[in-house]
Amino acid sequence: MRIELYRTGREGGKAFARDIQNRFSTTRIRVHDTVIGGAMNAGGWGRIKKMRLEPSRGRGIYHVENSPEAAGKSDMGCVLWRAQAAGVSSYAWGIEVHAIETKCQGKGNLYCEFIVKPTHEFDLNSGLVQEQLPLEEVVKAKKAKGLPVPHEFEKLVKRNCSKGNDKKI
Repeated sequence: MRIELYRTGREGGKAFARDIQNRFSTTRIRVHDTVIGGAMNAGGWGRIKKMRLEPSRGRGIYHVENSPEAAGKSDMGCVLWRAQAAGVSSYAWGIEVHAIETKCQGKGNLYCEFIVKPTHEFDLNSGLVQEQLPLEEVVKAKKAKGLPVPHEFEKLVKRNCSKGNDKKI
């Protein structure tokens, strides 16, 4: 369920960013700042404490306080915030990116931290990646870039996808 929620939220983030750009006839980079810096705050999705962005490289780090998802102390963390950050960033920067949450206020951290980067750069051996991202997309992106993919991940992804199972591998 976590992966499907993330996928849906990520696509929603892309669509929302595209809609903002069309309505306000602005640049993609301004869309990012408007959605992440403004709309997420104004919409009650928490307060951005810090952003460190490298749009040309498809990288970003967001620190967020008072996310309503963190307030719920869900064991899933802030799935929708993470998904929106990935979707809006993918659209605004023109690079397919994903996001993982490395810290969560709901789990006792001072803020939630989201790391956004190009899909092929994620380490398949990372527990956070295995738990939070659709692995078949990471495998596909790595292959497209000619990067090595451990054989066991290719087999697991194929087996789980053929069963319609995209839960933690």
